[in-house]
Amino acid sequence: MIKRHIDSDIATFFKKWYKKLIQKKNNDSIV
Repeated sequence: MIKRHIDSDIATFFKKWYKKLIQKKNNDSIV
């Protein structure tokens, strides 16, 4: 139960981080 909760937190963290990474890449390519 706790393990699953931690896994979902990590997944959420990676999704946010990945989104930021993609946005940064897009900004770099525009400039």
